[in-house]
Amino acid sequence: MKAVIFIPAFNEAPRIKEVIRIAKESRRATEVIVIDDGSTDGTREVAKNTCRVIRYAVNRGKLKAIRDAIGMVQADIYITIDADIAGFRYQDVDNLIQPFCDDPSLMMTVGRCNFQGTTSMDNMGLGSIHTIKQNVSGQRGYRPAVLKKTFEIADGIEAKYPNIKFRYMLEHCSCGAMISLAGKVKEVPFGYNITNPSKDSKWGDGKHGLYYREEKRILDMEIYGRQKEKLAIVMASYDRPNNLKNTLASLASQKYRNFDLYIWNNKLEFKALLENTIKQTNAPYPIYVEHSQNNLGGFARFIVCKNIATKYAYAVFIDDDIALGPDTLYTLAGEAYPETISSAWAFRFVCGMNYWRRSDLKPGEKAHYCGTGEAVVDISLFKDKGFFEAPKEFYVGMDDLWMSYYAHHIMKWSLFKSRAAIKFIPDGKDLSARLGKAKEKALQYLRNTKKWDV
Repeated sequence: MKAVIFIPAFNEAPRIKEVIRIAKESRRATEVIVIDDGSTDGTREVAKNTCRVIRYAVNRGKLKAIRDAIGMVQADIYITIDADIAGFRYQDVDNLIQPFCDDPSLMMTVGRCNFQGTTSMDNMGLGSIHTIKQNVSGQRGYRPAVLKKTFEIADGIEAKYPNIKFRYMLEHCSCGAMISLAGKVKEVPFGYNITNPSKDSKWGDGKHGLYYREEKRILDMEIYGRQKEKLAIVMASYDRPNNLKNTLASLASQKYRNFDLYIWNNKLEFKALLENTIKQTNAPYPIYVEHSQNNLGGFARFIVCKNIATKYAYAVFIDDDIALGPDTLYTLAGEAYPETISSAWAFRFVCGMNYWRRSDLKPGEKAHYCGTGEAVVDISLFKDKGFFEAPKEFYVGMDDLWMSYYAHHIMKWSLFKSRAAIKFIPDGKDLSARLGKAKEKALQYLRNTKKWDV
């Protein structure tokens, strides 16, 4: 079995020689190759006297450098070792390789500091990759099929987010590849420490820290976010009882099917009609209905979430005047993330301008406002007692503004424009046109009295 060690390096001349020396002592590796990714400090000159060097004139990032190198070097197993580590031994390198010899079905190994026992996993499914404690560890072993899938996933993410320079794309996308391939991964002991901490300390503070958190949010959302756990779909019904049949049918056609539906009926006179529709539809998912004596408007959704917050991690809000595409829930489930709201109807206010003067957003961009039609919400928002201290004026038609204000200003959460497509079904009953002045008044109240700086 041919096992090749890649040491990707960018301006690591002071450290690279010792890393190469230890890697070459491996009893299992066939070859050690340094990938000089556009260094300007003499990294190539130091490395070329002790091992093969593949050099690129311009720095393009770890993932692209390794992808091109693999095209030049054929192997059964590819090992990656960071060039800025120290304190490891050749036995640590062999720990990345030996499991492949012992188990032909193994797809990836991950080196872990402070290792305290094996966490080998068979038949990995969605979510189980989280049991890998150091999923950004650069010390790894890969079968070629894993890297091929890794590059496919990375290409898709980079195409969606062309303005983000991802630092841990290789590590996260390889975890995504393992999920996609339902592969087998094993953590192994690999003792090391960082010899160039300045890069990471900068990354953890200020602008760099915020930048990495944004990267992590995107990668978590794209790779790990399609939860196996059940979603709560929540809708409030008032004067569109005849739309329910179509809504139930569109939910039945969703690709993402692990959900329960909660309906709050704000108009008691439609109780029998709604109950009969649900019975006749024979939906393939659980449906729970609450019939209210009073019209609590869209705020009723939040009361539902408060009552079920211990059962679900995320709630998806839908309206009864929208058409759901078959990918709607799959997309929203993929955008579920802690302390986050993502909505198909989202925008940013123009500071000082009225409610209707706002900036449209592209999918993935940060928002001030998220509507409650086609939105996914971290349900823990509704565990906060202060949320339900909203003025009664916000219950009908203003619930979306209150949710946005409270999540953005009080909780300091992130709000985003969703990639989910939204299609309204016009029927002349939409409240937004009739509530224009009320929406503006509510926004000014939140700005002036509640100090929402938007």
